[in-house]
Amino acid sequence: MVTEYLTKPPRKYWVGVSLASAFVLSGIVATLGIIFRPAAETTAQLGLSPDLIFWLLLGVAIVGEVGGILGLVLRRTWATSFFGLSLLFTPLFYAYVLVKGTGGSIIGPVIITALHAALLWFSIVAGRRGWTLRGV
Repeated sequence: MVTEYLTKPPRKYWVGVSLASAFVLSGIVATLGIIFRPAAETTAQLGLSPDLIFWLLLGVAIVGEVGGILGLVLRRTWATSFFGLSLLFTPLFYAYVLVKGTGGSIIGPVIITALHAALLWFSIVAGRRGWTLRGV
């Protein structure tokens, strides 16, 4: 078992992890706002009543985000897999909300999806530079 990392990540790695953590935390706070808001307000804001597909898509996207952040904090390459999962399900979630709901602006979902792509890119770069370790 490898006990030491070959390459110590630079300060910019930890700054990136901190920014990514703040982004993911803001998404979790927004989701908690949906969960604890009365159903009538949620329906009025989103233009749809949250159903099983809504919660599954949102849940998998959030699990991907949190797993990716944990992977970066623990310096593991599997963070890339979690961010890939999140990048796959986030646009599906927003497409579902836009199609089933009353429509709305596409700018917010595009920006959020681009930020998810940036998290995936960051984890790939960290792995290639040896800042993360393969394995468990």
